[in-house]
Amino acid sequence: MSQIKKISAVKILIFCFSFMIINNYCFPWVWGNGAVGGYNEDPQPPGIQGNIPMGMLLIDGAGYFIKARSNVQAFLYMFELQDIKSIDYIEFERLVNKALMDITNAGLAFEELIKVAEATPYNLDVIEKLNRFDYDTYLNEHGLNPFIFGSVREYLEKGDITGTFKYLYQRLKEIRQMLLIIRESTTENLLPGLPICWKLNERCAEAALFGSYIARIFKAIK
Repeated sequence: MSQIKKISAVKILIFCFSFMIINNYCFPWVWGNGAVGGYNEDPQPPGIQGNIPMGMLLIDGAGYFIKARSNVQAFLYMFELQDIKSIDYIEFERLVNKALMDITNAGLAFEELIKVAEATPYNLDVIEKLNRFDYDTYLNEHGLNPFIFGSVREYLEKGDITGTFKYLYQRLKEIRQMLLIIRESTTENLLPGLPICWKLNERCAEAALFGSYIARIFKAIK
């Protein structure tokens, strides 16, 4: 390959990498996608929509939560197989500690996100769309969990986007507290009680669905 072609290839790679970073931070895809579009924009390059500082905080928090939940599922898998496969307590404790670290980081990101959100005016056009959205039809058409969707609706129907962040922040704190309790057992090479594992699994699922339903609604009103 000639030197000119090499330089061109490097430039293309740099451009693509930069574009991916910008878009990943602006648009969290799975958990809370679009929510920051409900706030007034900050100064930013042409063609980029949404509040970038808030988008960065949301994608960080969402990413850490997804990683934490992955590790939670991994050690619950080990817990599930305890009767047919011996527990590797070193690995079990590693997974618990990793989940705890990630959920802590998720909470810190959401704590900062809430502060920024409270200081940022809403985008009134988006709020109006949330007010007028047909929540009942969407719920029935997509067969969603009515209780969790109802909780999301309670916030978004009245335009309280920041309230959804606060709701998720509380769930993150609850998950963290349960992981701390579980770690007390794992540090002594003991399995945690079954009730705390049930509760942890359920709370993670609830938080995951809540964030997913936020993403669904913002996608639908776009």
